[in-house]
Amino acid sequence: MFRNICIREGATRLYVCHVAQELSVAETTVRWWARTGQLPGQRISVKVWVFSPADVIAFRDKRESGKEAA
Repeated sequence: MFRNICIREGATRLYVCHVAQELSVAETTVRWWARTGQLPGQRISVKVWVFSPADVIAFRDKRESGKEAA
């Protein structure tokens, strides 16, 4: 499922730090994607976002397929 990090079985949400590590980007990039609607997520406080593992996987796969087409 996730290549770069070990997620506990049955994890229902991921935080910015987990997504950034999985996608090999900065945490600020993940927040920007979330703020602009590119990566579906839920803002639970001023600086805290949570993401569904399924949404992160779909986003990652979409980015990777776009890179291959370029």
